[in-house]
Amino acid sequence: MDATKWFHLVGLISAVALGIGFVTALVSVGLSWRVNETQKTELARLSHDKDVQIAKARTDGETRLGIETAKVRQDAQTKIEIETAKVRAEADEKIEQVRADAQKDAATARVRQDEIALELRTSNKELASAQRAADIARLDLQKHLNEVAERQRFRQLTPVQRAGLLERLSVAPKGAATVSYVSSNPESNSFAVELYGVLKEAGWSVALGASQHLGENPKGLLLWERATTPRGAGLIQALTAVGVPVLAQPNDTLSVGINDLNSLWLVVGVKP
Repeated sequence: MDATKWFHLVGLISAVALGIGFVTALVSVGLSWRVNETQKTELARLSHDKDVQIAKARTDGETRLGIETAKVRQDAQTKIEIETAKVRAEADEKIEQVRADAQKDAATARVRQDEIALELRTSNKELASAQRAADIARLDLQKHLNEVAERQRFRQLTPVQRAGLLERLSVAPKGAATVSYVSSNPESNSFAVELYGVLKEAGWSVALGASQHLGENPKGLLLWERATTPRGAGLIQALTAVGVPVLAQPNDTLSVGINDLNSLWLVVGVKP
């Protein structure tokens, strides 16, 4: 075979080989593309399935979480309600106990208040009674002190009494008189001296002297006469008019040692 044929044969073989290579390349590329597409499709499917599973897992998880959360929340709410009811019951019990104790204390306080009020009323009554007794005792003491002071105070004519007595005695019948006093009694002596002075100033013939008496001393102011005379009656009227009490006594019933039947004795006894 000549060279030309070999050249053409080699060319043909090369072309065939090149064609086969090209076809093979195309097939290979096609297969690669198809494999890639298949892989992409599978990956997409796997990714989709994975997303579905993840979504389902998420949904299931959220569902379970919601259920668990609701259960936990319900359990917690139940526990809270139970504890709240328990606490409320205990609080109500304590409140009732406190109220009962307070009512008991209030009742006890009212009873004690009534007792105190009764004690106070009793104390007030006792105090009022003691006050009345003290007032009575004070009045009795004051009365006694006044009586003692009055007994100790010397009898004395007031200026008005002296002027009235002098005026009356100046116009009344006058005569002789003796003013006597108890010798052992200064008060009797003082009053006798004062009466002596008034009689003398009124124009009477008067003497002053001490007297001693058997037994008990005379009391008060006495007028002794054997028989009533005008001057004796006038002296009694004058003394009585100015508020000086005097008692007339016939001296024939008394042992006075008066020998003059016409004598008039104004006896100043001890203060009653």
